[in-house]
Amino acid sequence: MTPDARTTDVTCRYKLPYPIALLYKQVYSSHRPAAKLIFTFQLVEGIIRFLAFINLADAIALQASDKRVNDWFQKLVRPTMGSLLYIFRETTRFLKKKGDLFVPETVSLIESDNDDWENHADIIIKLRNRIIHDFRPVDDTAANDYNDSIRESLGLVLRSILFLSHYYREFSEK
Repeated sequence: MTPDARTTDVTCRYKLPYPIALLYKQVYSSHRPAAKLIFTFQLVEGIIRFLAFINLADAIALQASDKRVNDWFQKLVRPTMGSLLYIFRETTRFLKKKGDLFVPETVSLIESDNDDWENHADIIIKLRNRIIHDFRPVDDTAANDYNDSIRESLGLVLRSILFLSHYYREFSEK
């Protein structure tokens, strides 16, 4: 069952881990389309960063080889959305093989038979890269069109990480 927008909104604002919830609030409290677009890019990067760091810490705790850990840390020297996604993907695969994930739901985000999450995250990443790397100023009219073009992708990315709200609540109640 897919949660509706109201359920997703409440969960994202109040139940997701603070770094993600704060970025979400910035997106949905923005009145200017250009600001909303920039905050959307930051939100997606924050989600990928959060997931990458959770699984990176987990992989290190499970004694990933020095070679692997060094490779992952090299990607953090100048982190990009792509390198963070790489770290998330690779640490998740490593943890899946180990069979002992702190957040097992992360596997569903990169499973080959369910590439929706990565495809939709990639749509947003490609748009961000096109705007940022081409140094295109974005006015509110263009930003409104861009926001409309990624609305569905952002919704799927957010709905796919709602499982994080269970971890947040578990640890905050202890």
